[in-house]
Amino acid sequence: MRYYHSAIDVDSLLRGNPYDQLKKSFVIFICNFDLCGDGFPVYESITTWRQNGKEIGDGQTKIVYNVSAFEKADNPKLKALLQYLSTETVTDEARTLAEKVTAFKRHFPDGRPHMKYELDLYDKWCEGKEEGRKEGIKEGREKSLRDVVLTAFRQGFSVETIASLTNLTVEEIEKLRASVRP
Repeated sequence: MRYYHSAIDVDSLLRGNPYDQLKKSFVIFICNFDLCGDGFPVYESITTWRQNGKEIGDGQTKIVYNVSAFEKADNPKLKALLQYLSTETVTDEARTLAEKVTAFKRHFPDGRPHMKYELDLYDKWCEGKEEGRKEGIKEGREKSLRDVVLTAFRQGFSVETIASLTNLTVEEIEKLRASVRP
């Protein structure tokens, strides 16, 4: 939720404009589980001061809908919405929404085109992170192996003995030794 509020603020405030031009923002999450565990159908959060409980007034509101608690909703329209999202039950109150969802699914069968860009970026980030981790491990192993080989040379081990201890070829060992000679 924090990320989305930040993104909204960055997008809504042009460079050089004063902060008081920030608009109120709402981040809404629809969950099929009870995020807070208290059984409420709706959780609403505003930023408050810890000491006195007063609202800070930063204009940020977070709303989490817990569709699994649809039966506890007081408002009939909200109850119908949450029930539809939870069970796909179409009541009179949810009929228009159900029709729009059906039309949307016909146009976008994968169900998440609006998030495709973000999902693709996340996948690339994960791949890059894994690739970087593997590269770091490889570099670490190479450095450790080079240190072992050079230490073994300083202690008077023969190239053949070092090769048998490190599973490197004689050529690889000679190349390492040559790379550190002045």
